[in-house]
Amino acid sequence: MSELVLPPVSLAAPARRKPVAGEWWMGVYLGESKLGHVQITVAPARGLRGGGYRIRTTTWTRALALGYVQEQRVEVDEHLSRDLRPVTLKVHMGSAGKQVEVKARFHETVVEVERRAQDDVVRKSLPIPEGAHLVADVESALLGHAVAPGESLHYFFLNTVTLSLEEATARVVRRERVRHDGEEYDTVVVQTTSPTVDATSWLLDDGQPVKMVMHPGITLVRESREKALSGFDDRASEPIRDLAEQLAVQMEGSITAPESTRFLRLRLRGLPERRFVLSDARQVARIVEEGDALTVEYTVDATAAHPAPLTPAERAALLAPSAYLQVTHPDIQAKATEIVAGATSDDARIQALWAWVHGNLRIQGDIGLPRTALDVLREPVGMCRDYATLYAALARAVGIPTRVCAGIVYFRDRFYYHAWAESYAEGCWVPVDPTVAPGFVDATHIKFTQGDAATMYGAVKSIGRLHATILEQR
Repeated sequence: MSELVLPPVSLAAPARRKPVAGEWWMGVYLGESKLGHVQITVAPARGLRGGGYRIRTTTWTRALALGYVQEQRVEVDEHLSRDLRPVTLKVHMGSAGKQVEVKARFHETVVEVERRAQDDVVRKSLPIPEGAHLVADVESALLGHAVAPGESLHYFFLNTVTLSLEEATARVVRRERVRHDGEEYDTVVVQTTSPTVDATSWLLDDGQPVKMVMHPGITLVRESREKALSGFDDRASEPIRDLAEQLAVQMEGSITAPESTRFLRLRLRGLPERRFVLSDARQVARIVEEGDALTVEYTVDATAAHPAPLTPAERAALLAPSAYLQVTHPDIQAKATEIVAGATSDDARIQALWAWVHGNLRIQGDIGLPRTALDVLREPVGMCRDYATLYAALARAVGIPTRVCAGIVYFRDRFYYHAWAESYAEGCWVPVDPTVAPGFVDATHIKFTQGDAATMYGAVKSIGRLHATILEQR
């Protein structure tokens, strides 16, 4: 099963000319459960080349997910020029003793990005789309733009998890007076939509946040420093409610023998976008209702193995290295070659790699960071996404086209969010779930994303939205 990785906290800004210096604190909640706090500071960029503004955000969260206590600390340091263009961005993420740092420098036509986890370094040069309004992140999207209620601003921002530029929209909905903690505020309501998360923010004209609600039901509220920090210190008490269970798919009906289910038909309500509706030989998805969200009927035949030809371009893409799949790294190459020694077919190589990953990794659910295949190989612990990432890199390294999948799987009487892989052999896609021992991959695996390892993080947008009705099983 996958531990839950909380989506990055993003504070869409109201229409304003310049950032306002100051410090603000917010509490982070899911329902009545407090998950952590956010500290935001804005100051002139003294000592930085070109001057401008420095915006720093520190987010600390602690949550229980499938029995594991997961603690995350994310520090964001953003430098804006005097005319409010992004200059540099640095993000430091820490969890369970592991550290990841992402640095970005913004130029006229490209963004240079470096991701570093100890000596595991990935560098990318991202072309800026022509005519794009570029921001370092969604916090600074509306800086310097007078956007009236009913109007929208389209922009691109750097996703520091997928290491890509993504398009988003900030729409000013209305002005609204809100009461919070005995005080009344005149706010601007802004709805932000991005590939990863949707959010609604209540902000003052000077940029101070009052409240933010983002899927999957996480709420940030303005608090004093003392209140935001209350209940949390270096020895914070164990969280009471399991976050993964709170955000699991709501159910009508149950599956009697999930591990041996070969055929499943279910209706899933609440999918946010069409890009999550995938069909292939194994899984057929049919949209039965549209509106603010989609209702989709899935038919999964786990025994289906119909031919699925690959074009040369598709094959090349599914063998290529990427930011999270260091296919050509000597350590990945050597380990993959060692594992498949003696295997005489792609099917045999898949089984050997599957068995090795499952047998040599150890479940550890307190790591709340996205990790590369090389990192997982060097420290073989983690959860489903780590298993799938390492397996995909090893399989690609020995010439087997492989994609990483994310979606849901049935476990403990409910559907939880999960990641696995699919490899191409003998003209067909073979499902591989390296979190469990090699064998039958049951029909309760419902796929929302597929492709490079970074694509699985897009599935976070479906978390906490879904309701499943079991229609048929056998």
